Amino acid sequence: MENNTTLDGMIAAEKEKLEKLEERQAEIGKKVKACKASIEKYTLMKDSQKFNTLSNALNGKGISIEDILAAVSAGDMLTLQEKFVGEENKQEETPLADAESEV
Repeated sequence: MENNTTLDGMIAAEKEKLEKLEERQAEIGKKVKACKASIEKYTLMKDSQKFNTLSNALNGKGISIEDILAAVSAGDMLTLQEKFVGEENKQEETPLADAESEV
């Protein structure tokens, strides 16, 4: 009978250890989720900064982000390049036209 009592005590002790370990596992799981959420948030912030940088660079060039996306989707970079070069030519001609009108 003493063996059963000893074994019952060992079982109870192991169950208690298991409970504590499962509680810690749940806490660690919450921390892992929070860390993953932070990584996702920072990644989105980084992507947003890249998007804003691109948008600012395109501002005044006569090309929109939608134009770039459409060209990439269609695999037609030539049209995009022509539009870009055409807009550059317009910007270069504008100061001449302004100077001629002042004369």
